[in-house]
This record gives sequence, C-alpha cells and structure tokens, in this order.
Amino acid sequence: MEIRREQVLKWIDHHHEDIVDFLQELVRIPSVNPWFHETPGPSRENDVQAVIAERLKTLGAMVEQWEPDSGKLAKYEGYPGYYAGRDFHGRPNLAATLAGTGRGCGCRSRCNADCAGLDPSNWYRRDPADRS
Repeated sequence: MEIRREQVLKWIDHHHEDIVDFLQELVRIPSVNPWFHETPGPSRENDVQAVIAERLKTLGAMVEQWEPDSGKLAKYEGYPGYYAGRDFHGRPNLAATLAGTGRGCGCRSRCNADCAGLDPSNWYRRDPADRS
C-alpha cells in the first residue's frame, strides 16, 4: 500500500500546477447556494458542474447529471437536509464512474457544487473535520 501512496503523492507533485489551475477555475465561478440569500438568488452551480463533468470525461469517466425533483423528495420530509419547496433548477447533481482495469476496482464519486458565500453566518458553526 505504501507504494501506491508514494505513486499518488508523486503524481500530485508532478501535476501541482494543473491541480491549482483547475481549483482556481472552479472558485472563480460564483456558485453560492441560492437559499443563503434573504430571497433566493441566482447560482451558477450548473456551470461548476459542467467544468467538473468535462474534466472527468477527459479522464475517461462515465458522467451522469440530474436535477433533483423536489416533489419526489417530499417523502424525506422531517429528515435532516430536507427543505420543503426547494427548486433545484440549474442546480444539478453529478455522479461519475471510472472503471477499474483488470481485477482492479472502479471508482465512483458524486458532488454538489454550492458554497456558503462570503457571509460568515452561513459558515460552519464547528470545525467540519470534527466528527464527534
């Protein structure tokens, strides 16, 4: 396992500039969750997802994108993360699968692309790394 770790770290070192460029490209797109405004405002989450999808496709991933249907999510009322009446138009989810080779495993990832914005009241109230 140590060999794999070293390979990954070496790859990261070799591609450092590409990684930083990609992250800068993502950060430049305003994708603040529209519900963090007093009245829901525009978000460019779909633009962020398009950039991520294109990058994943160049890596050979199978990419799926869809907008959640708030009507179908109503069955989760009362559960954490459910908010009645949310409109997800222009706010797609993305899932990507990279197939494994030979006997190796594949990799599946999903992401959403909204952020809390510049208002500190929307930021974490505790350290997000704290799992207690």
